[in-house]
Amino acid sequence: MGKPTPGMFENMWNQLFEVWLNPELERRKAKGLPLLPPNFPEQIVAAQVILHPTEPAEIRFNEEVRAVMKTDRVGRPGPLMANEKVQVKSLQLTDLDGDCGHITLIFVAGRWQIFFDFTYYGATCAASIVAAEQFLDTAREAAERRRPRPFVHNLYTAVELLAKVSLLSVAPDQGVAKSKKHAAVIGAMHKRRKAGWVPGSHTELLTTLFDLRQKAGYDAGPFIVSDANYRQFLDTADQMLVHAKSVVRERFPPY
Repeated sequence: MGKPTPGMFENMWNQLFEVWLNPELERRKAKGLPLLPPNFPEQIVAAQVILHPTEPAEIRFNEEVRAVMKTDRVGRPGPLMANEKVQVKSLQLTDLDGDCGHITLIFVAGRWQIFFDFTYYGATCAASIVAAEQFLDTAREAAERRRPRPFVHNLYTAVELLAKVSLLSVAPDQGVAKSKKHAAVIGAMHKRRKAGWVPGSHTELLTTLFDLRQKAGYDAGPFIVSDANYRQFLDTADQMLVHAKSVVRERFPPY
């Protein structure tokens, strides 16, 4: 994809106002809500479209906008003023909106900047990745000591968490978001595999480990994992971890 042109920026700007911002202003005026500055948009210094996973978009202006930014400001944390001569390096939503996507416009240092992230359930997915890494580390330790039962149990938990990241971060599956059943995750992964959205190896590993987990946890008979499967299962789980991290941006602390 080539570099964005001024025309592309103008088209995006116009669509934002046409689809979200202007209709929100009209809605507020029609309901008699507090009016915005009369010479809009010149006196607006920030606007935000919050894309909720399960609710209509929420539109915010000026002090209603909530976000955490990384800037090149030195020595003073706190709110950013429109007249500050700083560069905003990155922007993310606060924890209050951590599972939402967004489009955020801010006027700073004499120009408008647009930030966006269409990842849903970002905070939940980021936490899932952290948890998955811990279970994966424990599974790796069990593999080194050739302890198949804790290996399968911990690796399955890690893989299921990573599968949920794939299912929730892009075009979120609300059935998975609401359900706590293992079958819901497996079924959704098979659907996305058929659609070509997730690699077949990821779905196969999740299904295989689910079956093995039943035997590892409830069958008192002999339980063995081959050396080849130790390696293959861990390799595929590592691939799932890399994929999960590629679709969910790392979150930074407030300050």
